[in-house]
Amino acid sequence: MENEAIQSARGRPMDPKVHEAILSATMKLLETQSVGELTIKGIADAAGVTRPAIYRRWSTPTEIALDAFLETADREIPIQVGGDPIKALAEHILAMTRFMKSERGRVVTELLGAAQSDPELLALFRERFLEQRRRLGRSLFQDGIDRDAFDTNLDINLAIDLYAGPIYHRALAGHETLTDAFAERLADYVLRAIGAERSAITKQ
Repeated sequence: MENEAIQSARGRPMDPKVHEAILSATMKLLETQSVGELTIKGIADAAGVTRPAIYRRWSTPTEIALDAFLETADREIPIQVGGDPIKALAEHILAMTRFMKSERGRVVTELLGAAQSDPELLALFRERFLEQRRRLGRSLFQDGIDRDAFDTNLDINLAIDLYAGPIYHRALAGHETLTDAFAERLADYVLRAIGAERSAITKQ
């Protein structure tokens, strides 16, 4: 019985290579499938692992998709702390814009759209994707405050909303395109709103 196999598998240490294979296979499948079309069997077959190996880590295909995109976002939307905070913020906004206009961003919008009618999925999205990205954003702004680049009275959560809101809005509504030029303008608006100067930055 598969349930017995699952229970037995839970007693063994988890192989990080298997974990990575599952996430990579999920990312590959999402190039041609929607989140709703994913199945545990399909992911297991694509990753070359057993279904019990997946159930030891996740309960649903959607959870796997969330974790796969969290890992991808960490690589493709970097947060640089320790250098020039103003430049780091502008580069972060550009990276986030490029991510959201890519195929990976398309899946994020699918997840967020589906989550509006699924409270459990919404909670997972907030916990595993949105809150993780916001924690990194807070570290960027805190670094800027510590380096006297940003106002010490800055409302960090609101500052994150200032740049993230327009990007997600364009990605979800599709009323305007996500471009590098948009990201540059958005960075300028955000920096002016928080009282920072960008004159020292050479735009790419």
